[in-house]
Amino acid sequence: MDEQFNQSPTIIEPTHGQIKKGLWQKPFFIIVLILIVIFVTIGFVLKLNNISQDSVTTIPLTEPIEEPVKIEKARIAIDPEFQTVTLGQMFTNEITLDAKEFPLTVVKIVLQYDPLYISLSSFEPGTFYKNSTILAKAIDNTKGTALLTMGSFVPQSSVGTIASFSAIPKTVTTDAPAFISFSTSTTAYVSTKEQETAEKNVLTTFGESAITIVP
Repeated sequence: MDEQFNQSPTIIEPTHGQIKKGLWQKPFFIIVLILIVIFVTIGFVLKLNNISQDSVTTIPLTEPIEEPVKIEKARIAIDPEFQTVTLGQMFTNEITLDAKEFPLTVVKIVLQYDPLYISLSSFEPGTFYKNSTILAKAIDNTKGTALLTMGSFVPQSSVGTIASFSAIPKTVTTDAPAFISFSTSTTAYVSTKEQETAEKNVLTTFGESAITIVP
């Protein structure tokens, strides 16, 4: 019997699961854990916010880019644009030039037409230049082309008649009128070096002249 009383009591150690279970059952521990999670989350969010603000690149304000100024062009046209003429009877048309913004020194006019219906008889300078010099002149009624190049030592900025031409109707038109128009080689040159550098040819051609030929 003495041996039974002399034996040491057996100590039962709680398991890890039992300890964890006991801790979660304590309300105080749960509250502390929640507060820790909240504080950690807030700190993480604030840190991310600071990083994002530091990474933003400030773009300096610059002066607005100015659009290039569009250069207006001199305008050329045949007057009248529409007309009816009688077969075999000569008619005369004027070529007008609007060059108020440009001091023109040389103007080259190239006309094209259908030689089956029209035959040009003359092609002369107008009154646009006070004193002009004819640099080139040619009429080809086989190909249906006419050339007149003129120039002046005194540049002219004006609106007026740059040339005129006379023609004879050869054939009656039936389904459509005959046309006299400008070739793309029609050009006008300005006198200043700056304008020549920017755009040498400042001329814009406008349409054509429609001619109805009746008997």
